[in-house]
Amino acid sequence: MTKLYRSIFALVFAMCGVMSAYADDNIAVAVGDSHTLFLKHDGTVWSTGYNGNGQLGDGSLWKRSSPVKVTGLNNVVSIAASGQHSLFLKSDGTVWVSGLNNNGQLGIGTLENKNIAVQVPNLSSVVELAASGDSSAFLKSDGTVWITGKICGQFGMNRCGTPLILLNPTQITNAPVGVTSISLATTYGHYLKNDGTVWAAGEGSNGQLGDGSGVFSANPVQVKNVSNIIKISGGFFLQKDGSVWATGNNTYGQLGDGTTVSRNEPIKITTISDVKEISARSAHSLFLKNDGTVWAAGFNGYGQLGDGTTVNKSVPVAVIGAKNALTLASMSYQSFYVRGDGVVYGMGYNAFGKLGIGYESSYEVTPTAALKGASIDTCNDTYLHLLPCGPVVNAILQKTYLGGYPTTREHIAITYKVFNKSLRQIPPATLYRSTYLNEVNALVATCQANTPCPVLAQPGEYYIIGEYLNPYGSASYRMKSVTSGSDWFNQATLLFVSHYDTPSNLLWTH
Repeated sequence: MTKLYRSIFALVFAMCGVMSAYADDNIAVAVGDSHTLFLKHDGTVWSTGYNGNGQLGDGSLWKRSSPVKVTGLNNVVSIAASGQHSLFLKSDGTVWVSGLNNNGQLGIGTLENKNIAVQVPNLSSVVELAASGDSSAFLKSDGTVWITGKICGQFGMNRCGTPLILLNPTQITNAPVGVTSISLATTYGHYLKNDGTVWAAGEGSNGQLGDGSGVFSANPVQVKNVSNIIKISGGFFLQKDGSVWATGNNTYGQLGDGTTVSRNEPIKITTISDVKEISARSAHSLFLKNDGTVWAAGFNGYGQLGDGTTVNKSVPVAVIGAKNALTLASMSYQSFYVRGDGVVYGMGYNAFGKLGIGYESSYEVTPTAALKGASIDTCNDTYLHLLPCGPVVNAILQKTYLGGYPTTREHIAITYKVFNKSLRQIPPATLYRSTYLNEVNALVATCQANTPCPVLAQPGEYYIIGEYLNPYGSASYRMKSVTSGSDWFNQATLLFVSHYDTPSNLLWTH
């Protein structure tokens, strides 16, 4: 709960104006299977990635490669995500949810998906959230733990094989007394107690319960070898002195002990020390040290360790360029850290634009800055942190077919006056077999004539997003520099791209 109270403290000061200079900066990240949430100092939440079930909470079902604001939410102090659903904790202790609800994971009493966040009924005084797979858990201020969704062994309830579906949050009656934090996995869960001990229940076949037995337990069992624990994440336990203990599956070296030997009870990870935060979900782990550097170990097939390679590591390696970090987040194939100035950096698998860096790609092997509040309709949160605004000259609707692909593109060409602004470095466009394929400019802001509109750079030079299709029709996005001629009169044109599978059926917009 330390992280939660820190968020509440920051939020109160931000609302009072003391931290107004940082109102747009991020303070937390939560990662689902194919989407990501960003919590800001001002209590708003932004989201990016896949949105087919409404998990981005922006009222649409369109995927996003740049963060969009979650509709109607404020005073949020904590976030969680998993699978294809999102959880939001407000400062008044209420919980709001959006996304997939096929197994009751939203806890709203139905199986209806939600693309705008709605309040979980009859749930209050919540101080911590947890999510995994198709389930959600909540820790209340009285120390009780509640759960909803598909129950498959989490916290020892209803072992897998005949999964139980809960439509509303249900109290776990055999949880230990004095719980101060929870960690939820698909088939098990951990409790941190106020005496610094850790307890676990659920599936233990890979040693994840840490009690030495390697078997399922319906009742909480104490995790061996650990005491004075202040934070938990998966099978990782952080002690007050900054040392890390870990248990469970180690197939890819994710425990970081220099081996690939799985453990039935925690061992001290001697390869790293002076740690203040851990994020361990699935097959890799992240460690934030007190000096602000970030380290990673485990599966690295998509570059999620951020060391510039796709080679697994059984000893923690330094994430390239990571410094002054404040907090961490991770999921199966992605990793994030928030820097001291509120900028989020992501690495790993980037399908659906889940990293929030403005384009889709197979993966990113080094940290790439996510777009800081990249709204498509405001001058205050613009693309790639570039903040000048200029008036729109005109907007023209065009439609065209791209030969050989069963897709039409609808283009809204926007021309606007470009104001002076120093340019920041942006990665160049990607080449495919030495040529750019079916290049289409993409709009970074939706604007109307005679209204302010975000612009990218200074007169004579600016960047656009290029869309590139491979021979199979798959799209990726990269920034491409363009230099305007003198006849442009300091004007630039960008294109808004909507994707259709038929001339009338909209799939998504970028």
